[in-house]
Amino acid sequence: MAKIEPRGAKAVGSSNVAAGAGKKTLRMKQGGGVVVEEVSDVQTTLVNKIDDLLEAQVGIRDEELSTTIYNLAKAAKEADELGEQFDQKLHDFAFPDDFVIDVFELLH
Repeated sequence: MAKIEPRGAKAVGSSNVAAGAGKKTLRMKQGGGVVVEEVSDVQTTLVNKIDDLLEAQVGIRDEELSTTIYNLAKAAKEADELGEQFDQKLHDFAFPDDFVIDVFELLH
């Protein structure tokens, strides 16, 4: 049986991380499952740029929303298709057309 350590106790294990270990994120799926995904430096940079666009054009910063936008834009083949995805999945935000086009151009 595992022992629960008090808050602030040092974790057991190696603190060394291999150079090629990369970053990972845990995604919770709607059906209750989870998936561990690799996150590349390119993806991190693009999500940060989308976050900057969000702040400049909409006035908010939200890394989770920026990641969702990144995933939608990455899958879209045309700016119109991305706009439709925004209307379906992110309709509460009512993003301006300029924002949709800027995001699409950033990724394509």
